[in-house]
Amino acid sequence: MSTSKGNIGYTTVAVLKNLAINRWTGIILLLYGVFTSAVCFSDTFRERHIEIIDGNIVITLTNKYLPFFMMAAILIVISPLFAGDKKIRMDELGDTCRNGKEHWKKAKIFAALLYTVSGVTVGFIIPIMMSSISQTPIYFKSMVFESANPDIKLSTAQFYLFSFAMILIGMLFLALLTSLISSKTDESLIPFASVGLFFGIEAVLFSFRTPYYLWEINIFRLLKPYWFLFPSNPPFCPAHRAIIIVTTIFVVISCFVIWMLFGATVKREA
Repeated sequence: MSTSKGNIGYTTVAVLKNLAINRWTGIILLLYGVFTSAVCFSDTFRERHIEIIDGNIVITLTNKYLPFFMMAAILIVISPLFAGDKKIRMDELGDTCRNGKEHWKKAKIFAALLYTVSGVTVGFIIPIMMSSISQTPIYFKSMVFESANPDIKLSTAQFYLFSFAMILIGMLFLALLTSLISSKTDESLIPFASVGLFFGIEAVLFSFRTPYYLWEINIFRLLKPYWFLFPSNPPFCPAHRAIIIVTTIFVVISCFVIWMLFGATVKREA
């Protein structure tokens, strides 16, 4: 194992490759592709099983279904990232060379973040491609939710970029949280269950919308960003304020998680 800082990038690529070729990555990607194809190409499936948001299939797929596929990938693939090595004592190999464990830990965290970014990117590309070649074309210059009179008016292209940014922030937070818990245990089931429980509680609170402040400061506000376009309760109104408050909270918490992940590493290297 190389301990040179210049080689962290190579280690990161190696870890990222392992995450990408993980069988569960392939299975989840295949399921998402099949589901997207069914929604785009089958009128019967779409009419029976899917509630289309604003008449836009891509918005529906990315804002309603992509977060659950991504969450499955994060829970299954990233949960063993550190815990799996600890269980078989693979992490002890890092002690055989100077700063080896710290560099290996950094590479794994970087790889988890890149894996998440790649997953969200592919999650947007697939429905856009499927919609483009099906009979459900995308009109990028048209306004989204125009008939619902939203607080924030965006074109389809602008909303896609906005959705991508919000979902990415939410997923990076979940990936960091999963990585942090995984780094503290040697049982992969613990981060899987912990983050899964958090995700489930947030989903229930978001569904019932009470108490309202737990609905406003909820991970699903990021994962279903079309809700940001509409008015909220004080102090989360107007809509621009809700975006700023919610994103700031999750970015700050994510930075704190990063500090917890890297804190011990920086202290050791000092």
